[in-house]
Amino acid sequence: AHATVARTMGLVIIFLSNIFLVQVNSSHTDFAFQSLKRLVLDKIMWAITVGTFFALILMLYTPVAGFLKLAPLSFLQFVFTFVIAFFAV
Repeated sequence: AHATVARTMGLVIIFLSNIFLVQVNSSHTDFAFQSLKRLVLDKIMWAITVGTFFALILMLYTPVAGFLKLAPLSFLQFVFTFVIAFFAV
């Protein structure tokens, strides 16, 4: 059971880190907060971010999780993976 949770947390960290990397690399000249202000209005970025979270929820909290050999994460585990992904970027 622990290996399944670890595998799931690793996958979620990779997904979230990729979203953070896209946001960070969206500008080569602006600071992160200036870039983030601009990205709030970007509909494509919203679609990608929401789509990624939807895909994660689909993979973790539906019968697809059994096929992918993933475990549903608790709220605290998900927050922990979010924090790790944020600081990894």
